[in-house]
Amino acid sequence: MDVLYLETTNLMQQIHQGLAHLESSRDSKTVSELEIFLRQQLELADGNCKRLGLIASKQPVNRRRHAQQLVDQLYYDLNQANGAFEKIILRFQEFKRCELEREELLSRRYKANETTSIYMDDAALVHNEKLHSTNRYVDEMILSGQSILENLRFQAFSMKNIRKRLIDYGNTLGLSNTIMGLIERRTDTDMKILFVGMFLTLIFMYLFYRLWLG
Repeated sequence: MDVLYLETTNLMQQIHQGLAHLESSRDSKTVSELEIFLRQQLELADGNCKRLGLIASKQPVNRRRHAQQLVDQLYYDLNQANGAFEKIILRFQEFKRCELEREELLSRRYKANETTSIYMDDAALVHNEKLHSTNRYVDEMILSGQSILENLRFQAFSMKNIRKRLIDYGNTLGLSNTIMGLIERRTDTDMKILFVGMFLTLIFMYLFYRLWLG
């Protein structure tokens, strides 16, 4: 486990360096190359975390808790990196849209006697800006929803591990079956609440999307 953990830690450092480079880049080719590279690195890190989670669950009782804490921290760092990556990509796309709009506006030519046409173009420009503003808001809502679902998934993963640790501790301490049953029922209740929250979040996102479409 130690070798895979160090490998994943180094991989996360490379991802953070790549994110810093991506955030400062404005060239489309460079951003495209970095986007592909970082997606591959994030997928690799996710696979490593899953493997580490399985390995940690099979560790001896005296090492299992510490091992699981290390894996949980890696999952947290990975979720943060995924969120930062999506935000940077959205900001770059918005930057390119604004840049294109400026170029189109500067290249537009008017004739002196076409006042009405200018007014219509101005109205179209305002309408276009409102559409872009709405698109940005929807993108932010989607990104926020993705972040919420990722956090819920991470919490579900953590709750499963907490349940396993409680059962292990209970077996080690020799707790009665009644107490262990109470712990399991409480954990099941928490899991149900979590899944209901995830379901309600999805419904909210769907209703908002349908409302936005009109």
